[in-house]
Amino acid sequence: MSDWPRYESHKIVQAAKIVGFNTRDNGSRACAMVDPGDGVLMTFAPNVDEMLQRAEIGGYAVIYEDGFASISPAKAFEDGYVRLP
Repeated sequence: MSDWPRYESHKIVQAAKIVGFNTRDNGSRACAMVDPGDGVLMTFAPNVDEMLQRAEIGGYAVIYEDGFASISPAKAFEDGYVRLP
């Protein structure tokens, strides 16, 4: 993959840190619990269940301007985005 072109992020997204998970009866994750920073926990379910299965506490739930929802590992998110005031 080292031959692939490189890109720099310029998107503005909404994001919140993942602090826990809800689980289904079968033990799989149903949604992530996120803290947007105001002390109120919210739930988050990305568009693809597989992403939620790979999500980790401390990572980020991300919503793009077009409404697409995703999960990002903490380091990748923090290296690529700066919080806006």
